Amino acid sequence: MKRKFKVNGKIYTADISKDKEENYYFIECKELHSFTQGRTINLALVNIKEASELMLEVEHDQGSHHFRF
Repeated sequence: MKRKFKVNGKIYTADISKDKEENYYFIECKELHSFTQGRTINLALVNIKEASELMLEVEHDQGSHHFRF
């Protein structure tokens, strides 16, 4: 399933899948090369927002132009 989320005023798409054995939701944002997990979809979305914010912050601090927006 796909869900939209907002980071720094921009909207991104996350792919969510569920691990039935472990009862976790795995979430990935291919646009930002970030991924994480959570016990619920909402927690996974909170986690992907945080992971994406940190990814963008590190990229900005390092002056990297790896991502093209």
